[in-house]
Amino acid sequence: MKKSLVVAALIFGASSLFALSIDEASVKPVVTGYKTNQKIAVPMTFKEAKFSFKATNGSAKEVLEGATALIDLNKVDTNKNPLRDKNMRDKFFAKLNSKEAKALINAVEGDDKAGKLKTTITFNGIQRDVEMGYVVENGKLVAKTSIDIKDYKATAAFDAFRTDTTIKGLHGNNTWSEVEIGFEVNVK
Repeated sequence: MKKSLVVAALIFGASSLFALSIDEASVKPVVTGYKTNQKIAVPMTFKEAKFSFKATNGSAKEVLEGATALIDLNKVDTNKNPLRDKNMRDKFFAKLNSKEAKALINAVEGDDKAGKLKTTITFNGIQRDVEMGYVVENGKLVAKTSIDIKDYKATAAFDAFRTDTTIKGLHGNNTWSEVEIGFEVNVK
């Protein structure tokens, strides 16, 4: 009897070492667009993004499965660059059918260190299922994937953006339709 209690305590103690505790207030979307032939990264986030998690403590599956995000595209933040923010907002996001993006994590495959998220992304009013990879390291959980914004029927908005005289000059005549999207959140 004593032996089984000790084993149960060890198993519980070991499993709690790998549980996640997220700081829900720290979560933010991370997006990277690309410009020029050298594919220079243009990082951005959004000032108004609402994330909802079913739990803030537990396994990766318990914390992440069912989590949602709602992002106001008009509140773009390109690293404190007001002119770039205005260009993104007025020359791209304003031409989309929807001014918000949504995400739902449907399933989690992996553990509390790394894995994959089966996610539904809604952008420009179009839903697509995508797989995001995630890792937990250095006090953060970071999830990301690459999408092509043309897959979300945003070709007209994208073409208007990339052919704009100002944007062409700033981007060296090359704006990539591939975008890396994801989120990061502090973990304990």
